[in-house]
Amino acid sequence: MGITVGSILYELRKKTKRTQRQLCENLCAPSVYSLYENNDSEPDVLLLTYLFERLGRCQEGITAYITKEEAKYLNWRRNCVHLIQKEDYKELERISQVNLRLPQNMNPSICRQYELYIKAVIQEEVYHNKVSAKDLYEQAIGCTCSSILYEELNECCVGKSELELYAIYLKLAMQTGDLPSEKVVSKWYNILEYTKKHFVDDKEKMEVYALVACMIAKTDAPRNTWKRKNRILLETAGLLKCGNGLFHAVEVFRILSHSLEDAEERSIYQELYDALSWMYEEFDYPTEFNYHVLFINHFMYAMVNEYLLEGRITSGFTQEEASIMVS
Repeated sequence: MGITVGSILYELRKKTKRTQRQLCENLCAPSVYSLYENNDSEPDVLLLTYLFERLGRCQEGITAYITKEEAKYLNWRRNCVHLIQKEDYKELERISQVNLRLPQNMNPSICRQYELYIKAVIQEEVYHNKVSAKDLYEQAIGCTCSSILYEELNECCVGKSELELYAIYLKLAMQTGDLPSEKVVSKWYNILEYTKKHFVDDKEKMEVYALVACMIAKTDAPRNTWKRKNRILLETAGLLKCGNGLFHAVEVFRILSHSLEDAEERSIYQELYDALSWMYEEFDYPTEFNYHVLFINHFMYAMVNEYLLEGRITSGFTQEEASIMVS
């Protein structure tokens, strides 16, 4: 039968020693997930993204075929990410208020999580209301992984996007006085340990590491903790170099150019920082650390109608001939 989504999910799940119930918790019923592994049904593109993330895998190289309705929604999400990267939060608020119809077959919990995330960013950056933003992040986390708030992280099964939301929630909980900084930093290190243990692909590790390492480094702490911070930052820099990643790279290189003890090493990261900053400025992108930039997707999308049209023309069939063949 060849390679299918179901066979990939089955093999990866067995390698990670997860049960079906653990993998799909708060995303879909185990009975529904079982249909995916048995190739009796296929998850929508958002659900498939989260399943891959929970398996510690990057979706790069996989093409998902989507409808026009799904493409419209995914383009809206892509526009949101672009506006956050550009720090145009007023425009983000405007497009967030557009009455966008959610595709019927897309996972409602994941769609709701994204909606709450966007609202949280707006509350923090437009209205400067960190308490409201923290509460919205907590609600967003609750959509797919509420257990992360109450249980030990190693007892949970979560992916990159969920960990990043949790990391930002912790930051806001510290800033609003709900959690002491020492406890938050300890939980951030737990996120990195979980990532190192459960994530296979460097691209998945890289994005979590870059976000969390910068948060740790920018939190006030005794001077004797800088060796540990630098070690995490150097690990992050290594992941960025191996994965050709730019995710928060400017901030990682900037911190290392000031914090390392060895002058030669500082000089190397200063050069990297200068070169990358120049490139960002040439493309009119902010160089400041922006922890709101999440949900970077590695799927390739193709419209179903365009795929069918191209295949029919390549095969030399008329619409009538193609319809007879599948009827």
